Amino acid sequence: MASPAAASFPRAVQTLLQQSLRLRGRYPRGAVCPHGLAVATGRLKARLDPLLDRHFRCRDNQRLAKHLRHEQPHLFTFLRCPGLQATNNFAERAIRLMAIARKTWGGNRTANGARIQPILASVLRTCWQQGKNAFDQLVKWLRSARPILLEIIPAEPSPSSPRPETFGPPHRLRPMTHGTSKNSTERNVQTNADVCPAA
Repeated sequence: MASPAAASFPRAVQTLLQQSLRLRGRYPRGAVCPHGLAVATGRLKARLDPLLDRHFRCRDNQRLAKHLRHEQPHLFTFLRCPGLQATNNFAERAIRLMAIARKTWGGNRTANGARIQPILASVLRTCWQQGKNAFDQLVKWLRSARPILLEIIPAEPSPSSPRPETFGPPHRLRPMTHGTSKNSTERNVQTNADVCPAA
């Protein structure tokens, strides 16, 4: 059983995360504006820093602190991008069928195939979640003579996310050209992972 001193750290982390969840719930109701959301998120991040900048004697706290330090840049992404889930449970359930299929067939034959398969799976799932026709999106990509962004990427980052230039240049899906080999086509496929996901 943890001592009161050892238990204070996980309780403080729990309180902080619960407050972040309550803050998330206030935004859709209009109880906090985009600027207020950004300011409150910054304050939560500032409160987390001193919690992790400590030396822990309890091994359980050491493991927890190590995990939180590793995930620290992403802990409040759901506040920077309103509409995102606070945990990855939804994403884990979304890729469950692909994970089962991968185990069934044993993986891809080439490294390029292994890279392109999750990209296409992500496009298909995103289209399904947004109620869009994946076939139409992929046909538009294949017919384009220049790199394009599919219509599943938000036009603008969320209100409290960093300024667009901090994301770096956007990646685009490069269209297939006639006469290209399968492998060269696979190498041309890129995702726009730097853009804040849509709700």
